[in-house]
Parts: sequence; C-alpha cells; structure tokens
Amino acid sequence: WELLAAASAIYKAPLIAADAVNSMDADMDVKQVIKKSAPQLKTAVFWKGVSFDNTDWGYILEIAACAAECMKQRFNVVMIPHHVQVITVLMFAIRACGVVGSTPARQAQLPKTLLARVGTGEGKSLIIAMLAAFVAKKGLRAHVINDQRVLTRRDFDTNLPLFQALGLEASPDPARLGDQTCSIVYCSGDDVEQACLDAVTSGTSQKYEEDLTHAILIVDEVDGMIFDKGPASLKEFSDREFSEWVNNWLEQLETTGDIKRDYDDFRSYGESQATIQREVREAYDASFKKKEGVHYAERGQ
Repeated sequence: WELLAAASAIYKAPLIAADAVNSMDADMDVKQVIKKSAPQLKTAVFWKGVSFDNTDWGYILEIAACAAECMKQRFNVVMIPHHVQVITVLMFAIRACGVVGSTPARQAQLPKTLLARVGTGEGKSLIIAMLAAFVAKKGLRAHVINDQRVLTRRDFDTNLPLFQALGLEASPDPARLGDQTCSIVYCSGDDVEQACLDAVTSGTSQKYEEDLTHAILIVDEVDGMIFDKGPASLKEFSDREFSEWVNNWLEQLETTGDIKRDYDDFRSYGESQATIQREVREAYDASFKKKEGVHYAERGQ
C-alpha cells in the first residue's frame, strides 16, 4: 500500500485532461500535447528511502508520449496510456529508482520482486515496454522475459518503434543478454537459463553475476513460467536419473565411508556411469580438503 500511495502521489491527474482528449485528432502532435498538459511533479516522492523526482517523472511523460505517438502512427487513432498502465509503470519505476546509486544495505531493505496482476485487455505488453524503457532511461538494462519465443518476438516487434523513438538500443537476440551496450533485450526463460548455464560451464559465473548488477528482469506471464513450468527446465539434464545414483552413493559414503556397489553393477549402462561414480568419490574426498573462506564455485579451484 505504501508503494501504491507513492505512485498515487505522483499521478494525481490524467496525462491529458478529458476535454483536451476529446478535441484531439490524428493530425495533432500527441507528444507536444502531453508535454503541455501533463501535471508536473513539484517535489520528490519517497518510498522506503527511494526518491522519485521530477527528472524521473519527465522520463515517464516522454515514454508515455512516444507510446501514444507510436499508437497513433500504427492505428491512426489517438490512444493515451490509461490509469492502470500509468499507475502500474510508476510502482515498478519507483522500485527501479532504488537500484541506481543504492548501497547493499539499502538494497537489502527493498523487495527484490514485485508482482502485478493486470487484467486481460489492460495493455500488459505496453506496460512492460514502458517499464523497460524507463529502466533504460535510468542507465540500467532491462531483460524482458516471455515463456514463448513467438510471443517474445511479437512483443518486441510491436514495441520496437517505441524504443527507437526514445533512442534506446533494443534487441531480441539472447546473445546480447551480457552486452552492456544493449539497454533492452527481449528473450525467453530458456534463453536466460542457457546464458546462466554457459557462464557456469565456462567458468565465468562470477563475471556473469557482476554484469547483472545493473540489470532488471521483467517477466511476462510469470505464472506460466514459474508455477506451471517449474524453476528450471530439463532440456539440458535429460539424464536426471543419475541424480538418484549420486544421492545413493553420497549416502553410502557418509554412513560407511565407502560405496558398496561395484563398478560392475553399471557395466550395462556404459563407462559414463562408472566415471560419474568415480567423480562422486573424488568430490567427496576433496570436500574434506576445502578451506573455509575460499571460493570454490569456479571450475578448476
């Protein structure tokens, strides 16, 4: 409620008054109308120590104006971002302001995740695009995630004119997730998972994590991605039955100090399983040699 109150303190009136909207036509410069009509933010609004000032409000107005102009060019109809869209974008934008110049202690006091329930037909794709644009305007990077690549590409193509009008670098290429020069990347959850996996297997996970310090993840259809799909896909780990063997071997090592089952038990499965069993034993023995305070997450350490 505090965040909603902060957003409401900023957005006290429509971007354009009702009488001005009724008098507009397709030939008018929507951006200039919004610039002249929109209310100004005279004093900064604070939420949990995060400041949202007139410069930030100016970004919102610029983005909303460009969005309206793009809609006019596409449909030849004047369509101004409505209340639900503006309020939702503002709530997330205020939280995004807490990333810039914030200390780790301050970050720890702020929620890491915000969820918005937006009704069907309320313009969720535009809300996400406007938020991504605001994140980019703040000097951060936005990674927009959709569970389906077809929808990802559709939304990117739809909102590309908005990003271009704002002079923002945007791409649907998941290879640019680590590109510091690309402000906005549209991709799928599998793309993010693969990028993380590649960083782990290549020994660059620390750099990967550092590069994401100023990146914000914006997830579309979060219920389908997290609750329906699960926390991680199995496409890279089709041999998940191995985990049962590993757990069994580790339990034997911890209780008896040895693996009772002989390599011969797994000859029917091939040499790879014998190799895994040997690596489990080696890893278990090596665990007693590790020292507290030493980072062992990177391969080769």
